[in-house]
Order: sequence, then C-alpha cells, then structure tokens
Amino acid sequence: MHVGYSLAKSIVGVYKNLFLRDVELFGSENILPSPKIIICNHAYATDSFVLPFIFKERLHYMIQGSIFQVPAIGFLLSLADQLPVVAGRGRELIRQASQCLAQGDSVVIFPEGVLNHGKELLPARGGAALLAAYSGCPVQPVGFYTPPEYGREVRIQFEKRPGISMWQVGGPTFVNVGEGIRISKGEKSNSDPHLLIDQMMLRIQSLVGDLEARWNTFNKS
Repeated sequence: MHVGYSLAKSIVGVYKNLFLRDVELFGSENILPSPKIIICNHAYATDSFVLPFIFKERLHYMIQGSIFQVPAIGFLLSLADQLPVVAGRGRELIRQASQCLAQGDSVVIFPEGVLNHGKELLPARGGAALLAAYSGCPVQPVGFYTPPEYGREVRIQFEKRPGISMWQVGGPTFVNVGEGIRISKGEKSNSDPHLLIDQMMLRIQSLVGDLEARWNTFNKS
C-alpha cells in the first residue's frame, strides 16, 4: 500500500472511529472491481472519510485546489496523491485522473463540487462524465445519508473569506452503493452533452432517497 495514502487513511480513520458511530452499508453486492469512477452526493465533509473503508483499492479524490494550500492538510493530500481541481486546468486533471485509473486505482468525484449541507442536491459539474467518456471506466454511484440532527456547522476562514462546513458528530452514516454505469470509451450523449451527468445525478438522488426513507421508517416503528 502507498505510504502517503496509508497515513491519510489512518488519520481520517481516527475521526471516523471517534465521531461516526455506525456505518450501515447497503448495496455491497454492487461494488465493481477497480478501476472505477466513484461519484457521490456531497452532504457533509466527513462523508469522504468513510469511502476508504468501503473500497479496498487506493482512492484518488478530486479536491478543490485551494485546499492544497492549507498547511499540513495540503501536504498530506499531496503525499497521498490526491487530485487538485484548479480552474482552467480541466484537461490536465482528466489526464491525471485517467493515469490513476490506468494503474488500477479508483477516482472519487463529488459532481456537485461543493457541500450541499444535507439539503437538495446541487447542480452537477461535468467532470465525472468527461472522465468516464475519456477513460472508458465504469461509474459507481454512491449515496450518503446522515440524519440532520447529527450534523454540526464548523465555521471556517478560508481564502480570507468566512465559510461553513458541515461535519458529522455522532449518529449513524448510511451508505448506498448503486449498480455501475458503463459507457464505451469516447462515447458522448446522443442529444445533450449534459445528459450523462444528469443520469448519474438522478441515480445518486434515488440512492439517497432510499436511505432517507429507510431512516424515516425506522424512526416511525
């Protein structure tokens, strides 16, 4: 195992073990072999801490490039070979991600790009669809749901601007792995260039909705 990735996984594992009480996984039978492109809704920042313990291969996350400038955190992300998303360098990012896939690892993308704070899914960006068409690798949709009472706002000062990040503290995390989406290398939408990513987001929305329904049914019983 890659040393930098193992170190990063150990660090996020500490938070996971301390503050995420239970991780309930559904759809484990749908997990595809590596390499694959994993796409998820982006509710809480801490959702990403769960994925390395579900998928056994090395994961490369597409992460906002400015986070790599944060001392210690940026160093750790670079050490673990994570992928910075920088405006104007999309083609380079797709090539880097394709190289990760070619070596047998998987790439994680949050198509919304920013946290939705556990609310409605935000409009998706097209990186996941582009990477799927460029690489020919299958897409694995994953839905996260954490009951809102276990979310905590963390106020941050980022790039000299105040912001809010949602973190889970206590309670269960529900994860729903959907069936893979397979497209041929170089394939594009027949009518709308955004159709593929829209289909991906509908799949994620369905997975999240299923988890929320399970939680609500459990609470009523």
